[in-house]
Amino acid sequence: MATDAEGDIPEIGGPESSGEEEKKAPAAGAGKIKAIAIQAGILMALTGTAFGVNLYVLKPMLVVSGKGQAKEAEAKPKAEQHPGKILSLDPAIVNIAGTNGRRYLKITVQIEIPEDEKLIKEVEARKPLLSDRLIQILTSKPLEEVTSPGIMDILKRQITDQFGKELGTDRIKGVYLTEFVIQ
Repeated sequence: MATDAEGDIPEIGGPESSGEEEKKAPAAGAGKIKAIAIQAGILMALTGTAFGVNLYVLKPMLVVSGKGQAKEAEAKPKAEQHPGKILSLDPAIVNIAGTNGRRYLKITVQIEIPEDEKLIKEVEARKPLLSDRLIQILTSKPLEEVTSPGIMDILKRQITDQFGKELGTDRIKGVYLTEFVIQ
């Protein structure tokens, strides 16, 4: 090994090694830039794909079904519907099944019938019978059923069916639940 004039031992690889380190540093930076560019390209491709699916697949489905509904609405002539007479039953308060009398349900029902004086008088006279049928329907309902989603529609159908048996199905135009309280 040769020494320089001062007797110092020169470093192994001397000035040549620092040049290699400088070359590696820019190469590492270029690798990061390349990785970011690849990720950006993938992100743009996914965004474009999502846009294309939305524009060419999903949107035509919605537009077609919307046009189809509009055509159906135009094809069906609107039948004249005459509003009927709405009669209110007394509020019903019942214990909810399976709660040992600790929970109750209060419900107010109104029914719509055709505007016919004879029918109105008949229904007025039969209100106690209708209230009894309503209470029979409600007392059989457990708490889980009374608090389940969609119970209002289910109750309306059951009440309509029961009242239809008593008055005639053609006489009931609608059933409305104007009060529904669970305590």
